[in-house]
Amino acid sequence: MVNTYKFVCKLLHQSLVKMPKHNRIQMFWMPGHMGNDGNETADKLARQGSSHPLIRPERALGVSVKFARGVISDWTSRRQEECWQSIQGQRQAKEFLKRHSGKRAGELLNLS
Repeated sequence: MVNTYKFVCKLLHQSLVKMPKHNRIQMFWMPGHMGNDGNETADKLARQGSSHPLIRPERALGVSVKFARGVISDWTSRRQEECWQSIQGQRQAKEFLKRHSGKRAGELLNLS
């Protein structure tokens, strides 16, 4: 069994050491909630819940991350192309590049 008091003290010490020295820190000890019926019930329910295997939450969007990234990437590419085409002038650059290409733009910017 983990000694909660020692664990919390160690965690608190590590956190305080990492904080910049220019911050002002005030600490207050808050006693435990032993004897408070509502908190005792919450503890009991938390212990019961932690004894069950973790069930991952349902996806908020109902689609895979890969699908969402693909849709976002396609949308971004279309918007970049629209912006590229809407720029006035740049006839030679547009003729040379044909369409917007982030990779090609990076290569050209690195030329000396």
